[in-house]
Amino acid sequence: MSILEEIMSSPFRVLLSVAVLLALTGCQTMPTATYETEKFDSAGIYSRNYAFPSATACEAARRTLLSQGYVISAYNSTQIDARKNFQPLANAHVQIAFRVVCADDGVAGKATSMFVNAMEDRYTLKKVNTAASLGVGALGSVSLPFSSSDDSLVKVGSETISAGHFYESFFDLVGKFLGTRRDEIPPSVEQSAVREPIVRDTPTQQQPQQLQQQQTVTQKPEAASAQTQPPTATPAPLQPATTPTVQSADKATVPSAPLPAP
Repeated sequence: MSILEEIMSSPFRVLLSVAVLLALTGCQTMPTATYETEKFDSAGIYSRNYAFPSATACEAARRTLLSQGYVISAYNSTQIDARKNFQPLANAHVQIAFRVVCADDGVAGKATSMFVNAMEDRYTLKKVNTAASLGVGALGSVSLPFSSSDDSLVKVGSETISAGHFYESFFDLVGKFLGTRRDEIPPSVEQSAVREPIVRDTPTQQQPQQLQQQQTVTQKPEAASAQTQPPTATPAPLQPATTPTVQSADKATVPSAPLPAP
């Protein structure tokens, strides 16, 4: 018996048939449906919670996108739309569309749930040839041997980005911007936000306090002026002026005559 006859014997024939059937079965296996990969669970990569109001969280997200070269196409206190273009090849174009939604948590609105979704659109460059034609009323349309080609981008695919590290880096940078904004708040603003109980003084207690404050205010300038002004010289006491004796005109002008001798 030749070698070919031994191979084509019944045991080998059965094994060969099984192998062919397995190969055909593998080729005809249907791919897994896309929706079967979706898992609605709490451990999502598209959301993150922050202990800030929605307007503050969305402002931090806007600064995050601007710092990475995204162009903001729409913005409000609860939603942001941004885009960024890439060109990996000469005839290929990629665009990432980024959307951020901020939702308030709690009654006071001091916490926010941020939801993020990024979509990647792929385009390719294709040329469209157009031939020139001339229409004549009696003869109809006549095609001329002139043609032109126009380049246009054709969308060939669109997919939601599902990479966990992509969103993780975005949320980390948002947290850094929120930390920066927290440091920029002056202490006076934070202290004014805390309401302290108002203590009202009675009239009997308020009047002595006001009098004491007024006395301290009036005494301080006097003390300061006393220290700064140089000592002034005290004038000598005035002595009473003596009135000069006035002699009579007769005594001053007419001398007394000598008395005659006896």
